Amino acid sequence: MAVIFCVVWNAVVVLSIVWFIVSIETTIRWNNIQGVNTIESTGQLLPTILGAVSMVRVLKRLVLLALGKVSPLIISAWLNFIR
Repeated sequence: MAVIFCVVWNAVVVLSIVWFIVSIETTIRWNNIQGVNTIESTGQLLPTILGAVSMVRVLKRLVLLALGKVSPLIISAWLNFIR
């Protein structure tokens, strides 16, 4: 039952994110807002950089989690190294 709940919960989260993105992009298109499709301005560059850094952090945690399942010694050594 817990596995089904996790799957449903993750599906709801993903669908919510997709809904928010589609609604924002549709609003931009309907209102003919110009100059938002490039990252030349600070308002577009900073979120892009923050999103990329956040993605790298998540990927690092996923790799460390996967390594921890393979060998707990590898993960403990890595955590001691980065602290």
